[in-house]
Amino acid sequence: MKNKIIQLLETSYTGYKITVDLNDIKNVCFGELWAQVFEETKEASKNPDEYYIGYQDYKSMSKAHKVFDYYALAPSKYFNKTHDKHHFMTIKAGEYILFKNIFSNHGPAFFKRVYHFVHQNNIKVERAFDFEFLPIDFQQNHQESVIYVGLKLL
Repeated sequence: MKNKIIQLLETSYTGYKITVDLNDIKNVCFGELWAQVFEETKEASKNPDEYYIGYQDYKSMSKAHKVFDYYALAPSKYFNKTHDKHHFMTIKAGEYILFKNIFSNHGPAFFKRVYHFVHQNNIKVERAFDFEFLPIDFQQNHQESVIYVGLKLL
């Protein structure tokens, strides 16, 4: 599986949060959430070495409770103003492994392949969360846009 390791600096992010039930994931409209983030940051001066991040928090998930929190985030400096519906998060500095994918192929099956690869290759990663790394030039309406699944290396 194609992957690369990147070094991230600690960065503050702002965006929106939704709770996702894995049993109903097909009815979750991630696109609307991202459209809102893209709209609010469209005027920002963007750095090509930065990413939009889809942060998936699995800390409260269990076999009986298949629910996680999903955050659609952009670097905080991209927002001209913030409001009470925004969520704020700091992504810690460190090494992350990124697995390249195409937007039209993105979904739970790809995540399963990533975690299988990590397990088979004995790669030590943080398991309480993972990321979608969207390049700054990501285009939501372009099905061949590149998207990465990212895991924090331990």
